[in-house]
Amino acid sequence: MRKKIIAYLSSLLIIVLSTASLFTFTACSSRDENTLRINQVTNSVFYAPFYVAMFGGFFEEVGLTIELTTGEGADASMMAVITGDADIALAGAESAMYVYLEGRRDHPVVFAQLTVRDGSFLVGRNPIANFEWNMLANSHIIAGRTGGLPAMTLQYLLNNHGLTHGQNMNFDTSIAFAQMASAFIAGEGDFVTLFEPVASTLVAQGHGHIIASVGYGAGYVPFTSFMATQSFVRNNTDQLQRFVDALSLATAYVYANTAEHIAALIAPQFPGANVAMLSAAIQNYKDIGTWVENLKMTPDMFNRLQNVIENAGFLSRRVPFETLVDNRFIA
Repeated sequence: MRKKIIAYLSSLLIIVLSTASLFTFTACSSRDENTLRINQVTNSVFYAPFYVAMFGGFFEEVGLTIELTTGEGADASMMAVITGDADIALAGAESAMYVYLEGRRDHPVVFAQLTVRDGSFLVGRNPIANFEWNMLANSHIIAGRTGGLPAMTLQYLLNNHGLTHGQNMNFDTSIAFAQMASAFIAGEGDFVTLFEPVASTLVAQGHGHIIASVGYGAGYVPFTSFMATQSFVRNNTDQLQRFVDALSLATAYVYANTAEHIAALIAPQFPGANVAMLSAAIQNYKDIGTWVENLKMTPDMFNRLQNVIENAGFLSRRVPFETLVDNRFIA
């Protein structure tokens, strides 16, 4: 298991070396205390409450400006935080666990949770009536990046339905997260898991059919969180309190308003996207209770997350809840 974690961190080191000049520039530049630089793992309707806070004026009302970048992988988002290229990572908390387990002193902590389910959908080449997960036996599934939470949650779900890689299925983690849809379109695999709006876009283009929600099938897992280093949390309590307060209001706003209204509000985050398609994706996420109504990560949820990671063989030892979660900003 330790070898898997070392391999994960080695990929982070490659990112650092390939972007060293950028990180040096960032470290030397001054930062506006009312600006928060956030690196999201991907651009997805899955993060609708966060985008509502951006485009609905919730952050503006508390005097914050958001600078948003996309890592296209939790490893990249976490590395941006560790090197100082970003203040906050919006990604799976497993990335913070890996850093902590390798002994980093100023390791990241979770200060707010956003989603409580996996946001991906199983897409197949043909529709399947009365689908059951064990129907994936002997199939080739493009599952996501090794060590990433989407792949580990899917593995947890499939293992619980009697499916094991190398025995009765091909659980393919060889394809980069950002390339999964294009690989499927090119003919790789029988099934692929995709987040919205990518899943619905692929279906609309005639390349496949949405078969099932991985999040609904796997149950509650604290899938996406906001994380920052301990030192950043300690030195920026006012900014983070305002951030969490605005995000809490935006999350309540999402549940209180129609999917059509939310889609129109966050459409600028998805240039060229069909608003009706965004609306359908938001409704899908609302229907399965994707977003937490209280942003506090609980010990039960944290332990469930560790169960998922442990099942995949990426947890060398359990991490104490108090070590990795800081709920000071949430009532």
